[in-house]
Amino acid sequence: MRKIITLIIVFVCIQSLNAQNTFNLDNKSSSIYLRSGIEPTVGFALGYMQSLTIQSIEKKLVLFGEISGPKKDFGFNNYETKVGGIINAYKYKNFGITYNLNFSTGHVSTKNFGSQKFAFANKLLIGYFKPKWYIVFTGEHEKIFANKITNTQYYRDYIYPEAKDGWYNGAGGNIQLGLETGLTIKELVDVRFELKIPKSEKFNSYYGSPAHINLIFAYRF
Repeated sequence: MRKIITLIIVFVCIQSLNAQNTFNLDNKSSSIYLRSGIEPTVGFALGYMQSLTIQSIEKKLVLFGEISGPKKDFGFNNYETKVGGIINAYKYKNFGITYNLNFSTGHVSTKNFGSQKFAFANKLLIGYFKPKWYIVFTGEHEKIFANKITNTQYYRDYIYPEAKDGWYNGAGGNIQLGLETGLTIKELVDVRFELKIPKSEKFNSYYGSPAHINLIFAYRF
């Protein structure tokens, strides 16, 4: 827990979040989006956002949900769902900060086992916002707090016969740092691009692709 708090403080001071921000939803309350790219394999995500105004603190809150997965073998065995909220934490002229807290669960199926993960993530976005475009530094920390492991028969037969299925503590987490930019067209369509460098919690290589690249299209209504 102390490591998580430390990372959050560091991110608040120097880093940031992803494309789903609140400042550019001033004239529309809802948005649907499609994301495609490499993270860490070729995949996609489909999501929905709803913007609300908290009058008591004069802040915007965006609630969102999405489902994502790999382009190959997407289905009940390989997917991730995510729900969360985003708030415009601070704004001064064209400078802004947003904060995102979300919870996710997802399943990965391999030759040796199936794993159902449960995680939460803190995300920040800090940068320059104009009515029609923005550019920001991004940063996020995901912590996996639980995994349900189901070993395959192949794994039991050829690798570890005494392997036991069950619940295990989460296998750490990951950090992603990067840049993001976006453009709004006629207050209806958002086109966004993000580049992120994945690292382990100890800033070691997270394997997979050396960088995560995504292109996002969103429609406001």
